[in-house]
Amino acid sequence: MTKCPGQDMQQWKFDAIYDVKCPSCGYMVEFFKDETKRKCPSCKQPVLNDRIDFGCAKWCPYAESCIGPEQYKNIELNEKLQKRRDDFSLLLDIVGDGNDAARDLFKKLYSENDNDDVLFDTKQLYLLRDTDEELCNSATAFFNRFLEEKKAREERELQSRQRTEEMIHKFKKT
Repeated sequence: MTKCPGQDMQQWKFDAIYDVKCPSCGYMVEFFKDETKRKCPSCKQPVLNDRIDFGCAKWCPYAESCIGPEQYKNIELNEKLQKRRDDFSLLLDIVGDGNDAARDLFKKLYSENDNDDVLFDTKQLYLLRDTDEELCNSATAFFNRFLEEKKAREERELQSRQRTEEMIHKFKKT
């Protein structure tokens, strides 16, 4: 079987090896561009390569056999984690710099969360109501604004995709 050009190390350029910061301890972990996950030499925690680009693996019918089932599974996990990081960044942007207590709360909830499918356990936010109702209300308001903005962005993306599909359809007719 012929090797995919993206997997052929002879085709790689100077930027095919780089460092990714370990989210647990901050150690810089060296990655080859085709590696999805490595164990941090410092803290032994798994580090995912957030710079990996297997764009072809998303559509190529041979991707799993080309890069292997473990790498293929890790690509999906990397995408999920990147989406979670992007959502968290949006949340912090909405909170802004003037609300340190809410920012710190969201950072704590995000870092303590083990579920990659959500930003944080919202139950933890509401448990705060008993000890700091003002912070709970403020953080809840920020989180609701985040949810509204996220929904608006998803709707804009959907509309953009629909416009693109319409343009492609019109182009094919001509």
